[in-house]
Amino acid sequence: MVPSDIPKTAVTTLFGLFEFVKTPFGLRNAAQTFQRFMDQVLRGVPSTYTYIDDILIASPNPEQHLADLRTVLARLSTHGIVINPNKCVFGAFSRISQTPNQLTRCFPPCRQSASSS
Repeated sequence: MVPSDIPKTAVTTLFGLFEFVKTPFGLRNAAQTFQRFMDQVLRGVPSTYTYIDDILIASPNPEQHLADLRTVLARLSTHGIVINPNKCVFGAFSRISQTPNQLTRCFPPCRQSASSS
């Protein structure tokens, strides 16, 4: 946040005024600003999609996935973004089922169901 904008975030508390030094999500356009920032951070990384604080890496194979994951983690580190590993899902597989407009998530190993064979 630009230092000149910090006073604009002031809220009154029992202990006096409180000013945010980082952008809280409750401010107008904060989510859009963060989305634009994440788009800039991960621009050019193949098979990577972001939605606010969610990052999806949809690589075509496990080898490419590891390379893409390393690139994403390096970019996040370069920009000072810290992730919580407890909220991350690594190595999850997804497949499109035979039923139109239905996405089925499955985790390794991804088994074929009798109806989709």
